Amino acid sequence: MTILNKINAETVTGAYRKSWLAWLGANQTAFNMAQNRVEKLSAGGQALVNSLIEKGQTVEDQAQTQVASAKDYIKPRVLGAREAVTAASGNLFKDSSAATNTQLEALWEEVAKLSATVTELSEKVPAPRTRAKKAASKEELVKEEATNA
Repeated sequence: MTILNKINAETVTGAYRKSWLAWLGANQTAFNMAQNRVEKLSAGGQALVNSLIEKGQTVEDQAQTQVASAKDYIKPRVLGAREAVTAASGNLFKDSSAATNTQLEALWEEVAKLSATVTELSEKVPAPRTRAKKAASKEELVKEEATNA
């Protein structure tokens, strides 16, 4: 006899109980399958994370090596440039402090002369025309054009 015939032959309670047991069995099977897949994914994911960590460590080590070699290359050049600038600035201030004061005084005198010249020239230039004078000039120009045409 087939399973369906057996279920039909039994009482309603028996059929209900078998349906319930089949449902529980299906859930347990699905749970076991899902659990197996999750374990596989977890193991694979952990292996992937470990691989990425190792690669990141390699990249970081290479970068630190390159930075160290760049520092070794640049450091003597920076120190040499710093010493050259320090020496040059020390010589500049030692040799030219008296000459610089004289030059500054001469420049201040020149600025004063130029200011006086600008003041004189601004007094000689006529004051700007007002708007009324401009309007009157425009009317005269229009009349002149009309007469000439």
